[in-house]
Amino acid sequence: MRGNERLKLTGHCAAAGIITAVVLCAAFAAEGIVPFGSNTLAVTDARVQYLDLFAYYRDVLTGQNTAGATFSYMLGTGMAGVFSYYLASPFNLLVLLFPKEQMNLFLTVLAALKLSAAAMTFRWFLARRYGGRLSPAPALALSVSYGLMQYDLAQASNIMWLDGVILLPVMLAFVSETVWKEKRQSAVSLAAATALSLLCAWYTGAINCLFSLVWFVYESVRAGSARGAGRYAAGMALGGLMSSALMVPNIMALRLGKGASVVQSQALTAGFRGNPLGILSHYRIGAMSDAHQVSLYCGVLPVIGIGLFAAREVLRRRHGSGYGDG
Repeated sequence: MRGNERLKLTGHCAAAGIITAVVLCAAFAAEGIVPFGSNTLAVTDARVQYLDLFAYYRDVLTGQNTAGATFSYMLGTGMAGVFSYYLASPFNLLVLLFPKEQMNLFLTVLAALKLSAAAMTFRWFLARRYGGRLSPAPALALSVSYGLMQYDLAQASNIMWLDGVILLPVMLAFVSETVWKEKRQSAVSLAAATALSLLCAWYTGAINCLFSLVWFVYESVRAGSARGAGRYAAGMALGGLMSSALMVPNIMALRLGKGASVVQSQALTAGFRGNPLGILSHYRIGAMSDAHQVSLYCGVLPVIGIGLFAAREVLRRRHGSGYGDG
């Protein structure tokens, strides 16, 4: 990618992030969420855990507490697992900019930044995967919609899950390259993205790894060959090894924590939790996921964007393959 193309892509990604941030600020203002009112995103777990964890993390960063173990949180527990589970995201370093009394404001800013970053990485993914075959307008619409999809908004209080949303498009872009580009660098790039996803938020990072396999199969079917299987497997394995510095202590902590008793008391069985066909009835404006029914709807904009993309694709098929500018 040449310098002027990189500059143009940077502008497109920035536009996706800025529009997402503006929409979120308008929504926060309408709902009276801090700093526009007294309401807060800190509900359920965020209210009883995350605000205190952010305050503790700020104390650690400013030298007022220790990262090894603390008596200000959970009565002296080791913090390796807690850090990996809740605090490993680089975004959390921004807590230094906020006094401990403004953790609610920090949560609002953090949510806006992460959702905007998700829109930006998705725009980058579209450019990396589809190149010039996707016009700027539908690409922007799809990117903003990705940043504002129902899952993102629902998890604005479970703030650590949003790092997986940010890094998924990056992983998928490199998965595509392991299939379409016969270069070792694609495996190295995939390993770095996978490691970062697991390190920032291991739970959603693991889900990203599972979905990456689905995407690899999809790309292999489109390519008519599994020629990238070795590069994909090497990239994922190396990414897992690179993340082990935090993953191993976290797994050990989970084995000794309440998660162990849950696994022992509830046998894991195959099956569906709810009716899979509920996806269809929940594919509508205002639908929300719950424990027994999932909503995959992201808004009206993706429908428009996909329609425009499909129309463009029909015209392009006679000229190119399925990747990048090809």
